[in-house]
Amino acid sequence: MKTSPTGLAFVAQWEGTVLRTYKDVAGVPTIGVGHALRPGEEFPDGITHDQALALLASDIRIAEAAVNANVTRPIGQNAFDALVSFAFNCGGGALYGSSILRFLNAGAPEQAADGFLLWCKRADPATGQLVQDGGLLARRRAERALFLAPDSPNERPTAPELPPVDHTSERDDEAQAVADEPPDPPAAA
Repeated sequence: MKTSPTGLAFVAQWEGTVLRTYKDVAGVPTIGVGHALRPGEEFPDGITHDQALALLASDIRIAEAAVNANVTRPIGQNAFDALVSFAFNCGGGALYGSSILRFLNAGAPEQAADGFLLWCKRADPATGQLVQDGGLLARRRAERALFLAPDSPNERPTAPELPPVDHTSERDDEAQAVADEPPDPPAAA
């Protein structure tokens, strides 16, 4: 399966678009639409909007591959898009080891959906302890809702427009974390 335009818009909405390198709430160097920089990858002058979309397309393919390789039961497009969003954000390894996948492959989609809500913690940079993150909880709730939403046969979504987000480097870490919280999730169809 492939991510739908609605699924791409969903991921883009939660990730935001930043055309310069910044550290996300977990401290990971990031650019574009949630693209975690790989070792040796640098963008000292930032990137263009088109480059951000190209990185997103590449990263989405990785998340799609993780979902396609590990889900053993038939699923609808909305469930696929929710799983891709999760794998994009947490990684394919997280999906592979999750109760989401275990319950889904066992034929228990409602329990699988509840598994999304377990993935809302991040390491506190000051203490290293896991703490609940309000933004992650909101995203997991939205992914859960999308996962459970019935597919609409008449839906004809369009590709997302991804306006750049202005993240100024002068803010302190706390202000950055607040500013990086995602917007309200899209309304269910």
